[in-house]
Amino acid sequence: MSQLSVINQVCQVINTPEQKKKYEAVLPANMSVEKFTRTAITAIQNNPELVDADRDSLYTAVMMAAQDNLLPDGREGVLNIFKTKVSRDGKDVWIKKVQWMPMVRGIIKTLADAGFSVDGQIVCDGDKFDYQLGDNPFITHSPPQFGQARGEMIGCYAIATDVNGSKYRAVMDKLEVEKIRAASKSGEYGPWKTWYNEMAIKSVIKRLAKRLPISSRKAFDVLDRDDDDAVDMAPAPAATQAPVQSSRLAVVAAQAPVTEAIEGDFQEVPGSTDLNETGAGQHDDPI
Repeated sequence: MSQLSVINQVCQVINTPEQKKKYEAVLPANMSVEKFTRTAITAIQNNPELVDADRDSLYTAVMMAAQDNLLPDGREGVLNIFKTKVSRDGKDVWIKKVQWMPMVRGIIKTLADAGFSVDGQIVCDGDKFDYQLGDNPFITHSPPQFGQARGEMIGCYAIATDVNGSKYRAVMDKLEVEKIRAASKSGEYGPWKTWYNEMAIKSVIKRLAKRLPISSRKAFDVLDRDDDDAVDMAPAPAATQAPVQSSRLAVVAAQAPVTEAIEGDFQEVPGSTDLNETGAGQHDDPI
């Protein structure tokens, strides 16, 4: 079976009335199930390697995105592929799995739904930066003028403002960021390698979130999850790659006719985005 046929089968499973009812049951009123499924399908079409991974983990990752009320669009969150070792027939083999991972924009959106406006920034050695703790805390940050190099990242911070105007702050230097990265199983391979600055911002926002008076259980679950530390993302030796096991949900797709593509007004998932749109820094990596 061609990869296009497999992609179509997976997308058809996600688009079945049975699955859409499950998504609709957990999605918020302001997010239509049609928009969510279109975004998930587009993410899969834009990254065909997802269908080569364990199918159950892919469907679970999409459901977790729905439960978090976030879109798997590469900005609010990503369907991340990793390799992990499992035991089969008494032997250790490597398989690909899919993991749902909220990114900076998704974390900020979750906090906004909980009543907090959040700004996260990196600090570079060419910036003017000062902060103070204690009874009169503050943070001041002035990057260089346009066209001037900012230098290397040396730290990051986050500021949250609640509906009453009260502010909460958290600051981390690069040594603290490195401790978090070093403790992560994905520290050398996954988003920490590809989107270091965004993971640093995500880390300081999540640290700040632990001190916020959040009453939303859903927001607490999203923010408290150590999604980037939950998996072993080390490259797997090709010789020990195990075949992917199909999900029982794939039976539904197998019974459906294969089309050349699933058509619709899909939301494009770009490979990168300008972080200036989110206030997360001046880079071109997705968040």
